[in-house]
Amino acid sequence: MEQRTSRNGAIALVGGVVALLSVLGLMWIGLAQESTRGSAEGAMLLLCWAGLVAGIVLVAVAVVRSSR
Repeated sequence: MEQRTSRNGAIALVGGVVALLSVLGLMWIGLAQESTRGSAEGAMLLLCWAGLVAGIVLVAVAVVRSSR
């Protein structure tokens, strides 16, 4: 039982870190928007949004698994 709990905690921790880094990336893109232009900005924006969604999904999976 404790093994499952620690695994869910690890999943939630990874999801939280990914979501936090994605939000920081989105903030950085917003602040540096004046200096960066082109396709690199679009790719970075897409990666940040995908990371944010993945982080939220990982945390949700951990919560659902821990409630079972």
